[in-house]
Amino acid sequence: MTMLPEPRSAKSSSRLVFLGMLLITTNVMLCCSSHRTSAQNEPVLASSSNIMLFDGSLCRKPDVIFSVVSADSQALENVDVYLVGPTGTKLLGRTDPLGAICISYEEISAPSTQAILFCADWFFCGGFLIAHEDFSKYRDRLIVLAPFTVK
Repeated sequence: MTMLPEPRSAKSSSRLVFLGMLLITTNVMLCCSSHRTSAQNEPVLASSSNIMLFDGSLCRKPDVIFSVVSADSQALENVDVYLVGPTGTKLLGRTDPLGAICISYEEISAPSTQAILFCADWFFCGGFLIAHEDFSKYRDRLIVLAPFTVK
């Protein structure tokens, strides 16, 4: 028997996927939150050089935005993100409600960085080997995590 978290409603899932794709395809993010007052609920568009993530953090050029989704294209919130080096791992943070996290290009391109890992409960970890990727070419990266299945 598989023990997975309660699925989101189809309406909220499609809304999250749409907003995540907006970030990936246009480098412009609509940023709004339900806990703001009505005057603050208007969408905030980020400029092409700085991108505002859902949690309010600002991602500046040349930093890299990673979007983490499940195999069925649902954004994954609170995914642990680690840098892996010769002396161990360093927790960088967790993804926001749209599955996004901004990572400093300097941290990624440091000589001691060997990989970036993305780990979530009920999913296999995924990652990028730094030696096999050129993070200076593209600002946005998508990673898809596969769920555990028990039969």
